[in-house]
Parts: sequence; C-alpha cells; structure tokens
Amino acid sequence: YQRRVHGDVSAVSKTGQRRKSMTESLIETMRVKVSSGPNFRSRAVPTAYDGKFTLIASEPEEDGGSGEGPNPMEYAIMAVAVCAQEESQVIAEAMGLKDWKKVDWRCEFDVNLDGYTGANDKPMAASEVFRKVWLGASPRGTSITADQLAELNAKVQATCPVIRLFASAGVNFESVYTLQELPDNTVLPEDKTIKVAERMHVTVAGDGYHSDVKVEQFSVVLAEPEEDGGSGKGPNPMEALITSLATCLYEQSLVVAQERDVKLWVAFADVSFKVNLDGYLNKPNAQNMAAKDIYQEVIADATIVTDASQEAIDSIRTAALLRCPISRLFASVEVEIKGKWIKG
Repeated sequence: YQRRVHGDVSAVSKTGQRRKSMTESLIETMRVKVSSGPNFRSRAVPTAYDGKFTLIASEPEEDGGSGEGPNPMEYAIMAVAVCAQEESQVIAEAMGLKDWKKVDWRCEFDVNLDGYTGANDKPMAASEVFRKVWLGASPRGTSITADQLAELNAKVQATCPVIRLFASAGVNFESVYTLQELPDNTVLPEDKTIKVAERMHVTVAGDGYHSDVKVEQFSVVLAEPEEDGGSGKGPNPMEALITSLATCLYEQSLVVAQERDVKLWVAFADVSFKVNLDGYLNKPNAQNMAAKDIYQEVIADATIVTDASQEAIDSIRTAALLRCPISRLFASVEVEIKGKWIKG
C-alpha cells in the first residue's frame, strides 16, 4: 500500500507519485495477472513489481491440484493477518508506541463450503460461508500495557481494509490481542445442516512491514516496498486478497465446468481492485469505513481457453460468482465484481 513513512503524515506511493496531504483521499489501483489450469493450480503475478514475485495457489494432489501452494482461501486468511500486522504499525506509531514491531499472529477461518461444492444450490451470504474469523496477536519485545493493547486492537479493527471487508459483510469476527501466548480458538458447535465444514489457518511472524507466513508446509512472504518502510521481499496483503479472489473464481468456475462436462477449462485473468486507503493511513474520519467505500471497483477479466461456447462461458461465470466463497464476500457488501470472460 501507499502509506506514511518515517513519521511523516503524508503518503508515498511505490511508483513515485507526489506526496498527498492527509486531507486528500488516497485511491490506489492494484492488479494481479493469473494463469490457471487445466487443473486446480494457479500462478499469480502482481503487476507492480515487473514480474519479481509469483504466488502459487493450488489444491492438494488428492483434490485435483498440484499440491504446490496454499489454496485460495488461505490467501484470504493471510491477507487478514498481514493487513492487521501492517495496520498495527500505523496505529502504534500514532499512539507513540515505539517498540511495537514484532508480532506473532494466528488467523483461522471456519468456513461452510456447501456452496463451493454444490451441496447448497442457493447463493449464500458471507456470514453463512464464513461462520467465524478468529485473529490472534501476541507481540514480542514490547512495553505496551494491557489497556494500550486493547486500544490498539480496537483501532486496527476500525481501519484495516481487509478486516473492514469481513466486518461490513456481517461475519462473526473475533480479535484477541494478548501479552501471553495465544489462546486456542474455541470450536464452533456442530451444525448438521452443513455438509462440508472446514477450519483453515495460517500463522504469521510480523516484523514491521514484513511478514513471514506459514501455511501448512508452505512459506509465503508479504511485505511493503523498501521505500515504504518494508523489506521489499514480497507483494502486499491486498495483492494476496486479489490473488484469493482471482484463484477462487477460477477454481469455482472449474468445478462448475466439470459439473457440466466441459473437458477443457484454462483461464488467463487480469484482476484489479481500486481501493480507498484513507482508513489504512488512519486519516481523520476514516474509521469504520463501509467496505463498499473502500473497495470502489473490482474488475475480474479473463480469457478462457475451452471447448465450450461463449454462451456457456457466460453461464459458468455467473454460476461461479454465485458460489465462490470470496465473491460471496464482496456480494454481501454490495461490491459488484465487474469484467468480461471471453473465449480464447
């Protein structure tokens, strides 16, 4: 993200745009290009870094993927945790907390996958898909008090753009900041109406604007550029969220295509978010922004290599938007996913 650096109250972009005063809204467009298929594997390249970084999303081999990377949902989970890590740096600076930098995070999603699998044939609200989001933070080497920690937690929830997406969608979101070891997340009561329920999680070792993410056997680095105070060793958390949406849409469309006996389904997608970063920058009057005011435009264009007709492509796209868990998140906050899928 574009953000404050060195205690300055202005914002600096990765591309050397002019400094903007805190009275101006900071709007940024971020893009990720994704090649997917023919199985449940995608290669995502954020466009801001001249091809420097690649994110691989995949399902396990036993589920038809390559087993080479985290799945699309896990990219959304890491986006939550790393956005919170970065936002906590912004808030801590504003609070005068000079030794808030290194934080251990764990983020867990309890998800209902009945829409994704087709067990539920009706569009689901995000609050039904995401039964619970749990976020835990445990700082290292800080003199912060318990009261300051509670204040920091509340302010991060009010300003982190990824958390605001879930909050605006009415998702049950529990955020626990502790000076002790992270507690266990409670187990949700069994819901016998749900056929496919799963808990997924990631852990993050945050160090300022650099985060080392662990997802099962996989490691992912998310960071801000060096000129923005980060390590420059990975894409940012919003680009992880874009990757999550792009790859989730592909996987869901592949599921639908297979249900309809389409033999070939490969996608080359260009997905972008136009986002208002005023809350992320902790600007005055930018707390608790509605997600539709943050995510001002979401576009997911794609070229589909397939033996299906254009009419079939359009129908599969519509079905995928109604079933993909991440697209349901945006639908629940009244953010339309625009774009065209064309036959290639």
